[in-house]
Amino acid sequence: MFKLKNSIQVGDWDIVNNYLFAVQDTYINKLSLSGNHIEPIYALQEYWGVNFYFDFIHIFTMYSNNTLINYNGQQIYAKSNFNYYHLFDVNRYIGYDRNIKKIVLIQNDIVKNLYNNRIGINKVFLNTFVFTNKDKRIIYFIDLDNPEHPLWQSNLNQFGTYRQAGDDLAYEVVQFIGIWQGKLLVQLTNARLIALDINTGELLQDIEINKTNPLTEAFYDQYIKMHLVEDKIIWLSNQTLLHIDLNTFTPVIVKEYYSLPKEKQWRFMHNTFHKDKIYFTADYAWQYVTPSYVGVMDATTGEVLWSQQLEKTGGLPEAPKVTNDKLYIRTNNGVLHIFEKDPAPTF
Repeated sequence: MFKLKNSIQVGDWDIVNNYLFAVQDTYINKLSLSGNHIEPIYALQEYWGVNFYFDFIHIFTMYSNNTLINYNGQQIYAKSNFNYYHLFDVNRYIGYDRNIKKIVLIQNDIVKNLYNNRIGINKVFLNTFVFTNKDKRIIYFIDLDNPEHPLWQSNLNQFGTYRQAGDDLAYEVVQFIGIWQGKLLVQLTNARLIALDINTGELLQDIEINKTNPLTEAFYDQYIKMHLVEDKIIWLSNQTLLHIDLNTFTPVIVKEYYSLPKEKQWRFMHNTFHKDKIYFTADYAWQYVTPSYVGVMDATTGEVLWSQQLEKTGGLPEAPKVTNDKLYIRTNNGVLHIFEKDPAPTF
């Protein structure tokens, strides 16, 4: 059980080093985890967005000008005409250089070209960089110790097209889920999951969930992201909780809500996995198009353990963030609601 403890207006925000950092008005502020103001650390001038990393804060403008500051508010680096994708530290990063129009790896001022155009979905796993081309249909896998020559590439044209709303659509990458036992797990559109050999790109496993576990009265939301948890995939999508055993690559529907009476149906949207629980946003009983509830589900059984409806949110566009005793959810109106777990929780 959670209780609402605080609600504050924020822009970009995150939890770093046991503090809450948030843009409020024209400042980056340091707050307690309960949302109580501690001190301003930086006055913002022109900016488009703020990203919070473990050791520094990245401030960027719509013109691709970047400033890195430490958590004492001191500027430590500045770079123009560059779109960062991954910042390992201030001396090592991957991004799009707008001057030469290439994706590059820069390490201690040494530039190595990775790709000659903009890219789509991308992620770093240890010392590898995996990404798609702009239309998300070709996968490239790069060893960052030898970055100028991709280890392999895989074209999703091999899967043909799928039918949706009367149109034939090409498959696209939704997310790179993770690496498990030498396999790159990739979530595709149309509820498809593939596993590729990380050394060669060879297709090792392929599940079309709409065929293995078809739904007659509901559908899978193809853009809700799957979670890799030990040796299985957990996917809470629309009205269905599904587990995939990665040892057998067998999907099993754990819980479905579409067959319940309409007034008891949940429609789940953005969600986060944390310690055997799924923290979600949802609509209940078909009240609204957008979610107005935040809640907690047992990831093993699909039982909803706790929920609360929020008023006048404008929607809940993000997944909740969770610490050991707090749950955070930001509304579309920029209000960050901070819930605290009861001292004697019911789960």
